Amino acid sequence: MTSLTDTKSRFGAGSVALHWIVALFFIALVVTGYGAMFAERAARAPWLDWHYWLGFILVVFAGLRLLWRAANPLPTLTPGPRWENLLARASHTLLWFFIFALPLTGWIAASTGRRPLSVFGWFDFPHIWGNDPPVHRMMEDWHLWMSHAFLVVFALHIAGALKREYVSRDRTLSRMMGR
Repeated sequence: MTSLTDTKSRFGAGSVALHWIVALFFIALVVTGYGAMFAERAARAPWLDWHYWLGFILVVFAGLRLLWRAANPLPTLTPGPRWENLLARASHTLLWFFIFALPLTGWIAASTGRRPLSVFGWFDFPHIWGNDPPVHRMMEDWHLWMSHAFLVVFALHIAGALKREYVSRDRTLSRMMGR
């Protein structure tokens, strides 16, 4: 049975669960974000409600993951070429950046628009900026371009994990699957 906490040689069940929860929320955010972007104007509201809700929950789990990471040692990377390990660390750093920068730019963009920040009518997010069309456009642009950059880094992260699992056969992906 896998330990809850991490060790120097393996990820614990806590890290594995938080990794996959954050990944699934990001995938859902991509789907709802692009769904809102391509939906007819009249049909965007439900997409945006889901996007806001998922973004809020993502920040909660990302915060938990950050706290978990601070309390647990980061397992060493599996042996491999130095450039590969540097690229892995760089992609992880960028993913952490996106985990917090994307929700922040999305929140600012939503705060500067005319639409209320309601989550299914259950509660409203506070506006962290007033109605400001130029800032709204700028934050929407940043959010969009960062989401595109995130998708590139996310795809590289997946490709790297698959390469190390099936080409290098170093069991990197197996470790993050809890095996």
